[in-house]
Amino acid sequence: MSAKLAATPAPNADGTAAPINQLAKMPYYVSPYFTNVVRINLNSLWTTGWVDLDQEPIVLSVPDTRGRYYVFSMMNMWTDVFGSVGKRTTGTGPGAFLIVGPNWQGSPPPDIKQTFRLSTRYAWLLGQTQANGPTDFAAVNAIHAGYKLTPLSAWGKPYTPPTNVLIDPKVKLTPSPPLQVAAMDVGSADARA
Repeated sequence: MSAKLAATPAPNADGTAAPINQLAKMPYYVSPYFTNVVRINLNSLWTTGWVDLDQEPIVLSVPDTRGRYYVFSMMNMWTDVFGSVGKRTTGTGPGAFLIVGPNWQGSPPPDIKQTFRLSTRYAWLLGQTQANGPTDFAAVNAIHAGYKLTPLSAWGKPYTPPTNVLIDPKVKLTPSPPLQVAAMDVGSADARA
């Protein structure tokens, strides 16, 4: 749970962090000093977000990337990939994909292309979109603007993610997530979350 907490303590979405159920979209190549996760490659611009499926499913919508490579890996809390949306799996056309938790009972709306069910309440979405150098950033950022997360109850209606989200004061921003995890007692509730 520590990685999720470290990646979501932001009142608004920015390039590297976003509140739960929102996407952080990196508008340029990541700095070599970026240490939130293991060093990521330099041929893509990244999108990341954590979703909480306790209350309801979330819809991931993507725009037409016009043949450009992109991928969203969907991982459970053990980082097992339970779904993938992108050029190789679902194509580069526009689409809406429903992400549901282990206890959801229901039917997806008719305009949902595919439903992904995961085994945990939380999911980590990690997306990358091909970038052919800094001169390509504007084109990739235009595609990024079309990546959206929408609660199922708001699907098909005008929806704007909340801003100025309260940050849980118990979330420690230092030390880094790997150091926090290394310091955990394996018998503690935090280590088992």
